[in-house]
Order: sequence, then C-alpha cells, then structure tokens
Amino acid sequence: MASLGRLSLKFDLDADTDGGAELPAVAIVPPPRTDSQRALAKWVASQASLDKLDRRHIRELVDPARTPTESRMTEAITAWAAERASLFAKKRRQPPAEQPTSTAVSSLRDYPMLEISQPGLLGILTRCLACPSDFWPVNVIRYLLRTGSVPAAFAPVRSIAAAALAKHAGAVGTVELPAQISLVDAIIEKGDLQTLALLLDPPGLVADVDEADLVRILKFVCCCQPTAAAAAAKAPREDQALRELLTRRDAINRVAALKMDRDAGGDGRRWFLQRLFAAPRDDTDMTAAMRAALGPAE
Repeated sequence: MASLGRLSLKFDLDADTDGGAELPAVAIVPPPRTDSQRALAKWVASQASLDKLDRRHIRELVDPARTPTESRMTEAITAWAAERASLFAKKRRQPPAEQPTSTAVSSLRDYPMLEISQPGLLGILTRCLACPSDFWPVNVIRYLLRTGSVPAAFAPVRSIAAAALAKHAGAVGTVELPAQISLVDAIIEKGDLQTLALLLDPPGLVADVDEADLVRILKFVCCCQPTAAAAAAKAPREDQALRELLTRRDAINRVAALKMDRDAGGDGRRWFLQRLFAAPRDDTDMTAAMRAALGPAE
C-alpha cells in the first residue's frame, strides 16, 4: 500500500498558506477491500482528485478578496455542493441532476450535505464568525449547522481571522485576535433568532453547548419580542434538510424530538425555553452558570 503513495494532507491550520490552501478538505474514505493493485491505485487517484477540488473551493470561501460579500459566499458554497453532486453522479454513471438556477439558500437544500474535514470546517467558520456585526453570511452558517459538525466554540485559524477582520471590520496593523470564537456569542451579537432556533432544534445538533452558553441564550430569549421568537421557531419545522437529519438520528433522540411540543403558540419564547431545558446539561454546572450570570445577591 505504501508504494501507492500518500495523499498530502497537512493539518497545520496556521501554516503560511495561500488563503487556506493547505486546509485538508475532506476526511479520507476507507480504501476498497480488495487485493487488486489497480483498484487501490484508482482509489488513491480518486481521493487525490476530490481533495484537490475541495481545497480549491475552501480557498475561495476563506479568502475575503474572492468572496467579499455575503451573497458571494452563498454562491461559492452552492457551486461547491453542485460540483460535488455532479462528480458523484458521474462516478455512479447517473444522469446529472438538474442544476438550480438560483444561488439562494433554497438552492443549497437541493444538494446533499458536504462532508468537510474539521480543519477545513474551522477555516470556513473562522471566516464566517470573526466579525459578526460587520459580516454575517447567514446562508452559509445555517448550511454548516445542518451538517451537525459545527462546534459551539473553537480556536480560530489566525491567518483567516486576521484577513477577515481587516476586510470587514477595517482592522489595520496588529490585530488582537480572540483565543476562541463562540458560535452562541456570535449569534447573540447579531441578534439572529432563526439561526439560534436551528442551533437548538433538534437538541444535540451542536453537541458541546455548555451551561454558560445555555444561560446566555436564556437571557437573550427572555429579552426578545414574543412575535419575533414565534417567527424564528418556524424555521426548523420548515427545513427539509433538518428533517432528513432527524431521520438519521438514533431512535431515542428521534422519539424524544417527536414528543416535544412543536407548537410555538403566540409567544415563541416558550418554544425556545423548551429546547433550552431539553438540551444536554449538568444541573450543578447549570446552577453555577446562572449564579455567575446573575452576580452576587444584594
């Protein structure tokens, strides 16, 4: 197998690269179970070709000069999903699917979810969340959330974060970068209730939301308008891609999700509170987080 060579996948996120050129694109799929050297060589060549395609699209998504606007980010990730779908259809000798003419988020739902490696995903998330008040590619963020692979917090790719801040926030010179980027903090800073609804439903879609995050969400939801919360709560129920994700969950989570009251009613904050208290948590840590958020008693 060693004679077939290795795919050059570098995992140093902060290497001096051309806009994320060395971010690995997708996880390697297992080789075929065969003793045929020809079949193994074909597999290696196929993986190298796929990796090259994905690196090209990741470079575009993380480069502010090539995707300077939110709409351009949506177009870029739609083109990636379309090219991937076309490639796999060709390999299976199937007729290519009809390509949607729109590049809106509705078009993204017509394609299978991209399988992005964690380093590549963190590079794209760094670009999307580095300065939420100035740049918020909401379609891309919601699409990535539907993959079920987005962490609640992560260390940013520093070169990508610096470029994003320089482009969108006007930061010049030495930029102080955050030690980590919080998905919940970014959503709250932007005031995006619909994306928050996608984060909470189904419970566990973003598995590592901690108790301090839950308390911050609780404070934010309690202060928002009931009608705005009700409108945002409709998003997960109307999302076909998210419903398909639910069907792939294990039976316990699926039954639990179906038992939950999905009627937001007149006050959508009730819907958010149900999801918050259904989220995985430790009650002791939750109590400590609430005390820390409320401050000392007077």
